[in-house]
Amino acid sequence: MLADNIINGTNFFKTLRKKNGKLIRKVEEKLKRWVEYFDEVLNTDSYEEQVEDLEPQENNDQEAVQDPTQKEIEEEFDKLKNNKRTGENDIPGEIFKYEERMPQQWRNAVICPISEKENKTNCENYRGISLLNVTYKVLTRIIKKRLSLFHDTLIGEYQGGFRKGRSTTDQIFTLRMLQKQSFEQNLSLVHRF
Repeated sequence: MLADNIINGTNFFKTLRKKNGKLIRKVEEKLKRWVEYFDEVLNTDSYEEQVEDLEPQENNDQEAVQDPTQKEIEEEFDKLKNNKRTGENDIPGEIFKYEERMPQQWRNAVICPISEKENKTNCENYRGISLLNVTYKVLTRIIKKRLSLFHDTLIGEYQGGFRKGRSTTDQIFTLRMLQKQSFEQNLSLVHRF
Protein backbone atom coordinates (compact mmCIF):
# COMPACT_ATOMS: atom_id res chain seq x y z
CA MET A 1 0.00 0.00 0.00
CA LEU A 2 2.76 2.46 0.92
CA ALA A 3 4.61 1.94 -2.35
CA ASP A 4 1.39 2.51 -4.30
CA ASN A 5 0.77 5.72 -2.40
CA ILE A 6 4.22 7.03 -3.18
CA ILE A 7 3.91 6.16 -6.86
CA ASN A 8 0.33 7.36 -7.26
CA GLY A 9 -0.23 9.91 -4.49
CA THR A 10 -3.23 11.51 -6.19
CA ASN A 11 -5.42 8.47 -5.50
CA PHE A 12 -4.35 8.19 -1.90
CA PHE A 13 -6.00 11.32 -0.52
CA LYS A 14 -8.98 11.75 -2.80
CA THR A 15 -10.99 13.17 0.10
CA LEU A 16 -9.61 14.99 3.10
CA ARG A 17 -11.26 17.29 5.61
CA LYS A 18 -10.20 20.52 7.28
CA LYS A 19 -10.25 20.82 11.06
CA ASN A 20 -13.76 22.26 10.84
CA GLY A 21 -14.97 19.20 8.91
CA LYS A 22 -15.31 20.76 5.47
CA LEU A 23 -14.02 18.75 2.52
CA ILE A 24 -10.84 19.93 0.84
CA ARG A 25 -10.89 19.79 -2.94
CA LYS A 26 -7.58 21.27 -4.12
CA VAL A 27 -4.39 19.21 -3.93
CA GLU A 28 -2.40 22.21 -2.61
CA GLU A 29 -4.86 22.65 0.27
CA LYS A 30 -4.65 18.94 1.08
CA LEU A 31 -0.87 19.15 1.27
CA LYS A 32 -1.12 22.22 3.51
CA ARG A 33 -3.51 20.33 5.79
CA TRP A 34 -1.04 17.46 6.12
CA VAL A 35 1.77 19.89 6.95
CA GLU A 36 -0.46 21.60 9.52
CA TYR A 37 -1.48 18.29 11.09
CA PHE A 38 2.01 16.83 11.40
CA ASP A 39 3.35 20.18 12.60
CA GLU A 40 0.81 20.06 15.44
CA VAL A 41 1.49 16.44 16.28
CA LEU A 42 5.27 16.49 16.08
CA ASN A 43 6.11 19.97 17.38
CA THR A 44 4.37 19.99 20.74
CA ASP A 45 5.96 20.80 24.07
CA SER A 46 6.38 17.58 26.00
CA TYR A 47 7.40 19.39 29.18
CA GLU A 48 6.50 17.70 32.43
CA GLU A 49 6.81 19.41 35.79
CA GLN A 50 8.21 16.28 37.44
CA VAL A 51 11.38 16.59 35.38
CA GLU A 52 12.43 19.66 37.38
CA ASP A 53 12.59 17.60 40.57
CA LEU A 54 15.07 15.12 39.14
CA GLU A 55 18.72 15.64 40.01
CA PRO A 56 21.24 14.86 37.28
CA GLN A 57 23.26 11.77 38.04
CA GLU A 58 27.00 11.60 37.77
CA ASN A 59 28.06 9.81 34.60
CA ASN A 60 31.55 8.40 34.61
CA ASP A 61 30.92 6.24 31.55
CA GLN A 62 32.54 8.39 28.86
CA GLU A 63 32.38 5.58 26.29
CA ALA A 64 28.64 6.16 25.84
CA VAL A 65 29.16 9.79 24.77
CA GLN A 66 32.16 9.49 22.45
CA ASP A 67 31.87 10.09 18.71
CA PRO A 68 31.19 6.93 16.71
CA THR A 69 34.37 5.18 15.65
CA GLN A 70 35.13 4.23 12.07
CA LYS A 71 34.86 0.57 13.07
CA GLU A 72 31.36 1.06 14.55
CA ILE A 73 30.19 2.85 11.41
CA GLU A 74 31.62 0.13 9.14
CA GLU A 75 29.97 -2.61 11.24
CA GLU A 76 26.59 -0.91 10.95
CA PHE A 77 27.01 -0.37 7.20
CA ASP A 78 27.72 -4.09 6.83
CA LYS A 79 24.41 -4.86 8.60
CA LEU A 80 22.37 -2.77 6.16
CA LYS A 81 19.95 -4.79 4.05
CA ASN A 82 19.91 -4.41 0.28
CA ASN A 83 16.88 -3.30 -1.75
CA LYS A 84 15.28 -1.23 1.03
CA ARG A 85 13.33 1.99 0.48
CA THR A 86 15.45 5.13 0.74
CA GLY A 87 14.84 8.29 2.70
CA GLU A 88 14.57 11.84 1.40
CA ASN A 89 18.04 11.82 -0.15
CA ASP A 90 17.18 8.81 -2.40
CA ILE A 91 20.53 7.18 -1.60
CA PRO A 92 20.18 3.40 -1.11
CA GLY A 93 22.03 1.57 1.65
CA GLU A 94 24.11 -0.34 -0.87
CA ILE A 95 25.98 2.88 -1.75
CA PHE A 96 27.16 3.28 1.85
CA LYS A 97 27.94 -0.39 2.23
CA TYR A 98 30.31 -0.38 -0.69
CA GLU A 99 31.39 3.27 -1.01
CA GLU A 100 32.03 3.84 2.75
CA ARG A 101 31.37 7.59 2.73
CA MET A 102 29.03 9.42 5.06
CA PRO A 103 26.99 12.35 3.66
CA GLN A 104 26.01 15.30 5.85
CA GLN A 105 22.22 14.79 5.72
CA TRP A 106 21.27 13.18 9.03
CA ARG A 107 17.99 14.68 10.18
CA ASN A 108 15.68 14.70 7.17
CA ALA A 109 12.82 12.23 6.90
CA VAL A 110 9.87 11.66 4.63
CA ILE A 111 6.66 11.29 6.65
CA CYS A 112 4.20 8.79 5.19
CA PRO A 113 0.70 8.87 6.69
CA ILE A 114 -0.61 5.38 7.46
CA SER A 115 -4.35 4.96 8.04
CA GLU A 116 -5.33 3.46 11.38
CA LYS A 117 -9.10 3.82 11.08
CA GLU A 118 -11.73 3.29 8.42
CA ASN A 119 -12.57 6.99 8.06
CA LYS A 120 -9.71 8.16 5.87
CA THR A 121 -10.93 11.74 5.42
CA ASN A 122 -9.52 13.00 8.76
CA CYS A 123 -5.80 13.45 9.31
CA GLU A 124 -6.29 12.47 12.97
CA ASN A 125 -7.02 8.91 11.84
CA TYR A 126 -3.46 8.51 10.54
CA ARG A 127 -0.10 8.04 12.13
CA GLY A 128 3.08 9.13 10.48
CA ILE A 129 5.84 6.71 9.58
CA SER A 130 9.19 8.37 8.97
CA LEU A 131 11.36 7.12 6.15
CA LEU A 132 14.82 7.98 7.39
CA ASN A 133 17.99 8.41 5.41
CA VAL A 134 20.23 5.36 5.63
CA THR A 135 23.00 7.40 7.25
CA TYR A 136 20.67 8.37 10.07
CA LYS A 137 19.76 4.72 10.63
CA VAL A 138 23.44 3.87 10.98
CA LEU A 139 24.00 6.60 13.55
CA THR A 140 20.90 5.68 15.58
CA ARG A 141 21.94 2.01 15.67
CA ILE A 142 25.32 2.99 17.09
CA ILE A 143 23.70 5.25 19.69
CA LYS A 144 21.15 2.56 20.59
CA LYS A 145 23.86 -0.07 21.04
CA ARG A 146 25.88 2.23 23.32
CA LEU A 147 22.85 3.27 25.35
CA SER A 148 21.78 -0.37 25.74
CA LEU A 149 25.19 -1.32 27.12
CA PHE A 150 25.11 1.63 29.51
CA HIS A 151 21.47 1.02 30.43
CA ASP A 152 22.11 -2.63 31.26
CA THR A 153 24.62 -1.60 33.95
CA LEU A 154 22.02 0.60 35.66
CA ILE A 155 19.05 -1.74 35.94
CA GLY A 156 18.75 -4.88 38.00
CA GLU A 157 18.57 -8.47 36.87
CA TYR A 158 14.88 -8.50 37.76
CA GLN A 159 14.07 -6.27 34.77
CA GLY A 160 12.99 -8.48 31.90
CA GLY A 161 10.94 -6.32 29.56
CA PHE A 162 12.48 -4.20 26.82
CA ARG A 163 15.87 -5.87 27.10
CA LYS A 164 17.59 -7.82 24.36
CA GLY A 165 17.39 -11.56 24.88
CA ARG A 166 14.87 -11.23 27.70
CA SER A 167 11.16 -11.00 28.15
CA THR A 168 8.64 -10.83 30.96
CA THR A 169 7.51 -14.41 30.27
CA ASP A 170 9.75 -15.89 32.99
CA GLN A 171 8.55 -13.35 35.53
CA ILE A 172 4.89 -13.97 34.65
CA PHE A 173 5.45 -17.73 34.95
CA THR A 174 7.11 -17.31 38.36
CA LEU A 175 4.28 -15.09 39.60
CA ARG A 176 1.64 -17.58 38.39
CA MET A 177 3.45 -20.44 40.16
CA LEU A 178 3.60 -18.43 43.40
CA GLN A 179 -0.11 -17.64 43.10
CA LYS A 180 -0.93 -21.30 42.53
CA GLN A 181 1.18 -22.49 45.47
CA SER A 182 -0.20 -19.85 47.84
CA PHE A 183 -3.76 -20.80 46.82
CA GLU A 184 -3.08 -24.53 47.30
CA GLN A 185 -1.52 -23.93 50.73
CA ASN A 186 -4.14 -21.34 51.71
CA LEU A 187 -1.47 -18.66 52.24
CA SER A 188 -1.58 -14.94 51.53
CA LEU A 189 0.52 -13.63 48.69
CA VAL A 190 1.63 -10.05 48.31
CA HIS A 191 3.42 -8.79 45.23
CA ARG A 192 4.20 -5.33 43.94
CA PHE A 193 5.29 -3.75 40.72
